[in-house]
Amino acid sequence: MVIFPIRYIRNTLVLFIIFFIHNINCKAQEKPEMANCPNYGSVSHGFLCLGLNKLKTFKTESWISCANECTKHSASFKYRKCKYWSWRATDFSCSLKSKSSRCSARDDSYVSGTIPTSMAGYCSTTCVVGEWSGWSGCTHSRPCGGYSERMRNVIFSPMFPGEICPNKSELRSCKLDKLRCPANCPDYGIVTLGWGCSAYEIPGGGSKLIQNIDIKKCRDECINNKSCVYWSYGIWDQTIGERSTFPKIEMVSIEDGTPVCINVYNHIGCMFKLEGWVSGNSETIISEKACSIDCATSMWSNWSNCIFNSNDGQSYKKRYRSIITKNNDSGLECPDLQETSLCETTSNNERFNS
Repeated sequence: MVIFPIRYIRNTLVLFIIFFIHNINCKAQEKPEMANCPNYGSVSHGFLCLGLNKLKTFKTESWISCANECTKHSASFKYRKCKYWSWRATDFSCSLKSKSSRCSARDDSYVSGTIPTSMAGYCSTTCVVGEWSGWSGCTHSRPCGGYSERMRNVIFSPMFPGEICPNKSELRSCKLDKLRCPANCPDYGIVTLGWGCSAYEIPGGGSKLIQNIDIKKCRDECINNKSCVYWSYGIWDQTIGERSTFPKIEMVSIEDGTPVCINVYNHIGCMFKLEGWVSGNSETIISEKACSIDCATSMWSNWSNCIFNSNDGQSYKKRYRSIITKNNDSGLECPDLQETSLCETTSNNERFNS
């Protein structure tokens, strides 16, 4: 008989801790959101609590989908537009409403908000992540080639379906030589996308895709928009748009092979390697002559089995490594990618079994 109250108190306490962290994160954001943060644990029932502000009720898979339906309703109707929405986690019920100021009540099963509702950023998720690790090391023999990475872990997983955790890893090009590859050189071979790895704009963040402009204009587009925190430029590949973990609210239709500029708004959602792409921020210089890229390779593979060579009567083994970054004109060239070594002397039986 005591189990349910204890479980309720425990869940309420966890919810309170997460909401407290959300409030801190929202206030700590450097760039102000143009959209409103959703409200967790509250709902408005309208005048005299009779539900007179309700326009329609239906089921959606997440509060994000519910908020998006409210936005679409507001754009489609001239009168009694949707200005407020509420979503109940117990039955996935989404209610679109005309007003939100009457008869507000506390209910932990609800997520609600006024439009435009932010669907990106720390205040738009119950997922909480930890601090960043240090950056991984670079190969010192190739100071301007290869990648460095840092990670962070999830402390609290999302409580509601459709919510996105902040990005858990970041990439950057290795720039250990301040003369040959200054810190303000671009990150080569890296693509950056917005919140939830989305390749489209969402309220409060996401990515803006611009076709058929050059790399300088791509950077300038980011400089001229105060919400832009990062940009990427390269040749479009359909797999880029398929990486999104955000609930689909828009389809990306760009032909493969099209030059595309990506401007990331407010929050970086993911970073990944893709040959030929270039990324940076508003301080990045666009000059290949000023930025060297060294050829960097992976670690050696394990040695292969010994293979007998009938021409000289010896057995040989091989190992391989692959190219991680290709060098440009001013960068260090690639070392050997294959190595062959003589095997120790073997008996005839071992030789034929190799």
